[in-house]
Amino acid sequence: MVNVIKSIVGEPYNISVNHKRILKGWYIIITKQGEEYLVQRNLSLSSNVYRNVYQTTFSFKELIIKSKKDKGTYFAILAIFVGGMLARFLRVFLPVDTFFGDINMPVNVWVGISNILILLLSTVSYLLFLKFYRKKKLEKFLQQHESSLTYVGKIRSKSYFKKLSNGVEVW
Repeated sequence: MVNVIKSIVGEPYNISVNHKRILKGWYIIITKQGEEYLVQRNLSLSSNVYRNVYQTTFSFKELIIKSKKDKGTYFAILAIFVGGMLARFLRVFLPVDTFFGDINMPVNVWVGISNILILLLSTVSYLLFLKFYRKKKLEKFLQQHESSLTYVGKIRSKSYFKKLSNGVEVW
């Protein structure tokens, strides 16, 4: 049976283990009583789903990182340019069917379904691996500080996680 937590009232914060970069896949909720809850958030998709909640004896209050204004515009433009050039370069040297299977010409339903299933299975396996990797990375950090994760239950947010400058609410 899934242990669903009725209510945690507090403020969410991003955390960092090296005081430089945000620890992806995790955020911390600090209640008014000072209790700390680690929430596993692997997908940044705006959805209101149940998320795993953990507690630990290690205090993350010193590791809270404030989000800064990002210099992302320059790097985003550079990334688009580099990605476009890299895509053209790879298109010349790699056959089209390397990543997605045989070309579906003439149209064959089974080839199309198998290509879509390969794409879906590889995406799901990547996301599961990423979830496992992020949890192990946090557990390794906690082991170095002689602490461990304790599963508390699942939680669903009743209010948005943050509100963007354009008014969009991110759950």
